[in-house]
Amino acid sequence: MDKENEKVIIAGYLESTTEEIERTIARILLVSEGVSTATMADEGLANTVAKYLSNRMSVFRQNLCVDWNLGEKIKSSAFGNNVELVAAIADVIAPLVGAPPALMVATLLFKRGLQELCKDV
Repeated sequence: MDKENEKVIIAGYLESTTEEIERTIARILLVSEGVSTATMADEGLANTVAKYLSNRMSVFRQNLCVDWNLGEKIKSSAFGNNVELVAAIADVIAPLVGAPPALMVATLLFKRGLQELCKDV
């Protein structure tokens, strides 16, 4: 995918609520495992995405906050806008995300708060 298309996709994700992104990620995860989500309640979807993030959060922190030095990049204003920042985060976590699109997971991390993600690192 080219960078311009990425920017359009990210801008759309940024307009979504955190809950909408979480539900979509949960559905992607479940469908990738062969589970039907047609009748699944929001609570089941929330549990799915919570488990997914719990299983990967330490790796995301290590790769973004320590190895890539996200906090310094944010402080230095290395990125012109939020779309560029999310795209860069997606590039870093792409090998780590599994089934959901890296752009979507990066947007979720951004919306949940990057300072929070890196606060104890």
